[in-house]
Amino acid sequence: MKNKLSLKLEKYNISSCVVAVSGGIDSIALSYLLSQEKQLKLKAVIVDHNLRESSHAEALQAQKILADLGIASEIIALKSGKDIKSNIEAQAREGRYEILSNYAKENNYDAVFLAHHQGDVLENFFMRLSRGSGIDG
Repeated sequence: MKNKLSLKLEKYNISSCVVAVSGGIDSIALSYLLSQEKQLKLKAVIVDHNLRESSHAEALQAQKILADLGIASEIIALKSGKDIKSNIEAQAREGRYEILSNYAKENNYDAVFLAHHQGDVLENFFMRLSRGSGIDG
């Protein structure tokens, strides 16, 4: 009997995919679940934005976790994210989506998977509120 993920992959004719990995539990869990689909060609991609000194070490740590799970991965490092002066998270997200999309197209993957945990929306709300955006921000 096929599980729900297998059925969805089949329904949308997905035989290969890129999964974005941040190193957080949500993206690691998604990577693991996708890796259990043996018919699926899977590549985990870690985008190192170079916004912090520790970003490369964090990317390597995520890559090691993936390797321990038997998941092939690649780190794509940006030259420097330090040129971003405002709205850092939004610009980093847009850049990351572009990188992932281009990687998938250039390497003939059918889809890109992103993981978000239930607390993301709440976390973003309080982060924006703390910056003075207000309720509507």
